[in-house]
Amino acid sequence: HSIARMAMGIQNILDAFRSYGIIGGYIFDIDDLSDEVYAFPTFQDGLSVSFQVTLQEPATLLGFLLQSQANTFFHPEIIATTIAAYARQWGYKIKFEDYLMDRYYRPSNDDVQAQDVLVEFRLFSPTSPTDDF
Repeated sequence: HSIARMAMGIQNILDAFRSYGIIGGYIFDIDDLSDEVYAFPTFQDGLSVSFQVTLQEPATLLGFLLQSQANTFFHPEIIATTIAAYARQWGYKIKFEDYLMDRYYRPSNDDVQAQDVLVEFRLFSPTSPTDDF
């Protein structure tokens, strides 16, 4: 499986979400993910390849904020879930965590005005012994 081709597919997914207005834009940290010279030895060592996607002004942001205020662990993040499902179709194991982001530094957490969601992905080899997915 070409990890570089999978990375391009993820970029196509993000472009589709942007064209449908589900996200205002995105920043995709594709470097490590598309570098097969780096990725495959990393997998052979039993490690994961990490990459990040910043979702700018996602349509799910208000739901994310409301769930965070209610102190739940539910985040209605369909974009990250779609990317994870796509990676699994390629045979990879994947985990992700998402975080609210403010574009500006504010000295008090009470003043934070989240506009984006940062998603950190960890991609594992299909033969990874970890079954925690």
